Amino acid sequence: MIFVGGMPRSGTTLLTQLVGTHPEIYSVPEETRFIVDPDGVGELLESLTSGWAGPSVAGVRIQRFRKLMLTHLVDRDTDPYIDFCMYDYFDETLYRNAVEDFIGQLACCTFEGKAAASTEPGRYVPRWFPEETLVGLARQFVSTLFGGQAQFDDKAIWCEKTPHNLVSPYPRKLFPDAHFLHAVRDPRDVAASIASDQTAHGSGAPGIWGTGSVGAALDWIHEYCRRWEALAAGGRFDGIRMLQVDYEDLVRDPDATMARVFAFVGVDPVEPDRWTEPLDASAIGRHTTSFSKDDHVLFEARVAPLWRRLFATADDS
Repeated sequence: MIFVGGMPRSGTTLLTQLVGTHPEIYSVPEETRFIVDPDGVGELLESLTSGWAGPSVAGVRIQRFRKLMLTHLVDRDTDPYIDFCMYDYFDETLYRNAVEDFIGQLACCTFEGKAAASTEPGRYVPRWFPEETLVGLARQFVSTLFGGQAQFDDKAIWCEKTPHNLVSPYPRKLFPDAHFLHAVRDPRDVAASIASDQTAHGSGAPGIWGTGSVGAALDWIHEYCRRWEALAAGGRFDGIRMLQVDYEDLVRDPDATMARVFAFVGVDPVEPDRWTEPLDASAIGRHTTSFSKDDHVLFEARVAPLWRRLFATADDS
């Protein structure tokens, strides 16, 4: 198993797409998010184990999880999943059966007397689980989805990308032996990208990461770094199999960078012509045309010292 994560706008999508060029790896090119997002697998784990607060609360959590998986992640119309549909990447029958079977293990039945795995959802009578038991069930559910689709595509390994995979505890809790790829990019370019994302999908609505303000974007990056530092100090990354992949290296020299990535995850390198077109390097250094003098001062004062201490890439000096 491979999880890709990193700060949004740091090249996680590009990295995941290049990982998926390997003939042994099935990779969803977009973030699936259902492990780490609200109402996802992670919150479900808490609600049915240490956070179990009676049938009403836990039952609602199961309902929300079902709605996330079988409505929000497939209907293309729910923010923040606009235009996204799991059926583009998973066989629909495999996907729906995996979700319903998992829910069937989480609840005894519904208050209406139907089986928990019924296609007509009701108010669930949830079970309580020791954590290790539910973690095992959730691991099997996620493995059924990704591993099942990988088998359909005749692949041996699967890769999932959601930017918050590394700051969330849940991917590693489910798969402690997984390989984690950490995408890192010059934070000035991250801030420029976040600040410029003003519309989502051409709709005129505010972009997912759009702030319109470099200062606000730098504040966001600063808080991300503070959280990363706190997690590292608390031992979150101790013993984790994690490789930092710098966006600038990936774009400028994909052959050497991906050879290092594939060696890390334990597969043979692929031929250089797997990516037939040169990767677009125009986004490297984009801050040079969008940062004001005040933006540079703010970066050096608020973000640079912490960022360099944590991630130290060649291009953010």
